[in-house]
Amino acid sequence: MEIDKTRKLTGFKEKPKDPVSIPDREDEALISGGMYMFTAPAMVDALNLDMTIKSSKHDFGKNVIPRMLRKKKQIYVHLFQDEQGAPKHWCDIGLPDAYFEANMDLVSVNPKFNLHNPDWPWRTLNTSTFPFKIVFHLECRSSIISDGCIFDDCRLYHAVIGSGVRIGSNVDVSDAVIMDDVEIKNNVRIHRAIIDKGNIIPEGSVIDANCMNYDGEYEITESGVVIIARNYEPWTGE
Repeated sequence: MEIDKTRKLTGFKEKPKDPVSIPDREDEALISGGMYMFTAPAMVDALNLDMTIKSSKHDFGKNVIPRMLRKKKQIYVHLFQDEQGAPKHWCDIGLPDAYFEANMDLVSVNPKFNLHNPDWPWRTLNTSTFPFKIVFHLECRSSIISDGCIFDDCRLYHAVIGSGVRIGSNVDVSDAVIMDDVEIKNNVRIHRAIIDKGNIIPEGSVIDANCMNYDGEYEITESGVVIIARNYEPWTGE
C-alpha cells in the first residue's frame, strides 16, 4: 500500500515485487491486514458496482478497494502500531505451519499475542459447559486448557486443548493443538501435531512425524507438523 503523509491511500497493489516505502521510513513498507471500515452508503455503492462487472473476482483487495481508489474515493489507512511507532504483533495464519507456530506462541512464557491481557478482551464464543475435570492424574506445563475437558491420566506440555476434549490414561501430548471434541484413547503419544475437531485417536497410536503409528489419514507439513483432518475415523475393516 502507498500512503501520503496524512495516511491517505494513494496506491494499492497485490503483492508487488518492489513495494513502495512508507513516507520518511524508506526501509519499511505497508501491507494490508485485510480489515476494512466503510460508511454504509460507500460500501453499498462499491458492492453494487462490483456485482455488475463480470470479470471481477469480487475480492476487496483485488477489485473493490483498487476500483474505489481509481475513482478518487477518500480512503485512509490506520497504522497498526504502538505509541512509539513500533509495529504491533500481526501474523498470517493461513498456512498450517504458521497456524501451528501462532498457537505455540500462545503457550510460551512471554507470548507475542497475550490472551490474558485485560486491556484487550478476547471476544469469542462462550459455551455454557462444565469445568475441565482431572479423574486420576494430570501433569501439565505451559499449556492452555478449555472448558468441558475430562482427563484420566495424562501429561501435557506446550499444548493447546480445545473444549470437550476427552483424554484417557497414559497419554503424552506435547507441542500440539487439540481442537474441540477430540477423544484420545489410552496409551497414546502425540508430538508436534494439529488434531482437528471431532477426531477419535485409537489406543496405542503414536502421532509424531518421526515415528508414526496411526492407521488413519494424515498429512505432514514441511516443518514436520502432523495434521489429522476434521471428523476422520480410522477404517476398522468393517
